[in-house]
Amino acid sequence: MLYTGNYFDGKSSVPRPVSLSITEDNLTLYIEEEGKLINWSLINCNIKSLNSSEKIIVSHGKKTNETLEFKETEFPEIAERLLNRESLLSQSYQILKRYNAFQIFAVGLTIIIGSIYIYTQYLSPWIGTQAIKLIPQNVEVKIGDAIIKNFDIEDANSDMTRYLNEFMTACGYQSDYPIHINYIDDEVVNAFALPGGHIIVHQGLIDIMDCSDQLAGLLGHELAHINQRHSMKTLAQSLSSYMVFSVLTGDVAGASSIFLDQASQMNQLANSRSHEKEADIVGHQYMINNKLDPVGLRDLLVKLQQENSMTFDSVEYNLDRGILEFMRTHPSSEKRIEFLDKQATQIAVDQELNNKLDAIWQKLKS
Repeated sequence: MLYTGNYFDGKSSVPRPVSLSITEDNLTLYIEEEGKLINWSLINCNIKSLNSSEKIIVSHGKKTNETLEFKETEFPEIAERLLNRESLLSQSYQILKRYNAFQIFAVGLTIIIGSIYIYTQYLSPWIGTQAIKLIPQNVEVKIGDAIIKNFDIEDANSDMTRYLNEFMTACGYQSDYPIHINYIDDEVVNAFALPGGHIIVHQGLIDIMDCSDQLAGLLGHELAHINQRHSMKTLAQSLSSYMVFSVLTGDVAGASSIFLDQASQMNQLANSRSHEKEADIVGHQYMINNKLDPVGLRDLLVKLQQENSMTFDSVEYNLDRGILEFMRTHPSSEKRIEFLDKQATQIAVDQELNNKLDAIWQKLKS
């Protein structure tokens, strides 16, 4: 099949119309007005330039200025044959120019969104999980100590701080970490755990509690976050982009350094729903193991949900009391309460321990 194009001999700028044909190894140019055949071996043909008018300019060899110009659409076979030998950039240009700007934008946006999804859903969690394995317990404690400096906590010798730590000790919960309860005297309804053993409790949360069982449930839940290293996992995931090299090389010192460098800039970390569910399960079991009424945590969640859904001046009330703050750091829903209802277990409560906790509770509420 014959195609047409323009041939330039390199000596004149005047184009000479040619008919084109292609074989397995050669490109043949036929100059009709001269009755002349010119054979170019395909192996020596190179695309010299590409332009927006869909014209392709082909040169032959390195020692000649001869060129051939033709429209890609009029000679697609040779265009394809030559492009297969070109660089990835040239091929990409040829592919992209067939699409309009909107199509290119849509494809690019899809690639970006897909990459972000893969990173956040798969790569980042994997890096975070591997990073945790590199961090020894003493480093985790230092990280918690660095983070807690961001908070305006009461002095360790204050009455409320002493009562809370006395209450925690009396519960009998076990941990490999040095657990310390930190008290903040404000109306924010919140409590949360930090890496390495710190638990922060705001006065606002104590104010809405009805009994010692609810505080025991809360502290068991927060201790579960610490023992299951939930804050560290969340922190590791947020720093995953910094930690790729340390994780891949197993560099313990490098990973520890990244955590410590960033820890002082971190405030409380919101827990995922999966972490909350695990803390519910583990905290519930702590209470059973220590013969405490496990309904305490469930009752606290119900009370928080009721407070958060008040209809009378609800927005202003919630913001003033900080109810929404607890819900942000502890994602809650009816499903969590339903789950705890299903876990309800009748146990023989240790009455002596319960009386001891009640006595401390009265000090906290007085």
